[in-house]
Formats: sequence, C-alpha cells, structure tokens
Amino acid sequence: MRFIVQPIDFIGLLFSLLAFFLTLFVIAGSGTYSLRGVHHVELRLTNSTSLQKVLENEPTWVRFGFYGYCYGRDKHYFLGCVKKPNGLTVSPFSKYPLEILNIYFPNVVTNLTQSSKNGTHSTGIPFISYLILVLLLISIVLNIFHFFPRLYNDKYYTRGFLLSLAVTSNLLSLGLALDLYTRGLRALENNHPEFAGSFGPGIYFLGFSMLAASIGAGLFLKESCSGG
Repeated sequence: MRFIVQPIDFIGLLFSLLAFFLTLFVIAGSGTYSLRGVHHVELRLTNSTSLQKVLENEPTWVRFGFYGYCYGRDKHYFLGCVKKPNGLTVSPFSKYPLEILNIYFPNVVTNLTQSSKNGTHSTGIPFISYLILVLLLISIVLNIFHFFPRLYNDKYYTRGFLLSLAVTSNLLSLGLALDLYTRGLRALENNHPEFAGSFGPGIYFLGFSMLAASIGAGLFLKESCSGG
C-alpha cells in the first residue's frame, strides 16, 4: 500500500489540527488550572471603594469558560479554579454565576440579581462547539486516509465540505457568543457598576479556529476541483 503525501494535503491537515485544538481549548478553558488563561469573559472589581473592602485572601476577579471558572486577585495571581460546578454549563450572566459572585465578593455587594433576561446563557453555544469538533475530527481522519490512495479518494470533496460546515458552525457560535456576552456585560455593568467586564482569549480562539478551518477548506476544495 503506497503512502503519498501531497504538500497541499499536509498543509491542510495542519490547519485542520490547529482549528481542532483551538476549539478544544475553547470548550475546556477555565475548567482546570492548566487552562486557566483560556477564559471567555472576565468580571473584575474596578471601583476603588469596592477594592478597599476586599480582604487580602479574597479575589478581585472571576474568569468564566463554558464549563468552569477561575478566580484570583491583581492581574495574574490565581487563587483557584472550579470545573463544571454542579454539572452546570457556566456563563457569566446566568443565575448560577451571579450566585458565585455573591459568594466571592461578600464584603463588596449583596444580593446580585440577574442582570438581564436577554443575558442568560444559551446552551446552544457549547453544543455548536462540539459539533465543530466532530466535523473537524472527521475531516482530519479522512485526510489521513487520503495519504493512502487505495483507502480513500476524495472525489466528492468531502474534506473541504466538512471544513466548510465547521467554518459555518464556528461563525454561528462566534456570533452567538459575542451577542450573548456583549449584552450581558452591558447589563451587568449598568446594574452593578462596581464590576467591569472584558472578553478573554476564548473568544479570539473561536475566531482563529474559524480562520484555520477556512484555509484548510479552501486548500482541500482547490485540490479536489483541480483533480489532485
């Protein structure tokens, strides 16, 4: 059985792997200490009066991912991370995370209320991320099979179409996340001005994953259409 690696297949495989791992980091971000930096949104105390009420061992910020959160003080001092609390998907603007803020900032604010009915968490975002992973994984497996012409010949452009579906799903996930977090941050800051929010690397990873998958899709479709 011959093993043939065309440059375009190899480059496409690298971009597919890059998109896969970026999406994986997005899903697992802020759930463990090793991935503590890959959060989606950070909520931090900015009001000087509020900061003065924080004790030495209490956090000044909380960073949320899909299935966990980390908390700490100052800029890069982490106090701990919690993975998938009570089996719930975590978003900064659902009821459960606001209860988390009540726990970690007891001397600053009391009775944090849900900031916006429109800012609650949509479980569709992590579901779409899992769909992206599946599409990317199938495309990666097919590309490896394509190194053996007798095993798989991509005459139906399957690899390129799978990556194109992943790009479309990624675009949808990114749009939903930006809409959810932007409205949620605005509502939280309006109702609780002692907090300020910002996007984290997880949002940018979604964009980079989409870009990598787009390049891979273009390479595979170009190769298939040219008869490679």
